[in-house]
Amino acid sequence: MIEDADFYRKMIGLWQITKIPMLKASVIGDQIDFTWAQGAALSLPVSMFLRLEPVEILEILEKTIEERYKINAKQWRSDLRGFTKKPLT
Repeated sequence: MIEDADFYRKMIGLWQITKIPMLKASVIGDQIDFTWAQGAALSLPVSMFLRLEPVEILEILEKTIEERYKINAKQWRSDLRGFTKKPLT
């Protein structure tokens, strides 16, 4: 079972590193279903969602959007140059 706080933290992390238009996620049974402005994006098992870091989830999302919609989703990555450390390593 996924706790609301765990889900919320992961989504905040995702929204901080990407601006994919209208990115949303819903918990449906034991799956996390991601949608965006163009429609369905990705479905992950809750167990996998909880194991992955937001940047890892983002990489899967970007790859899926590129394969399904032929759109380079990396164009929506946030500019993280202002950080003193490498935030995605």
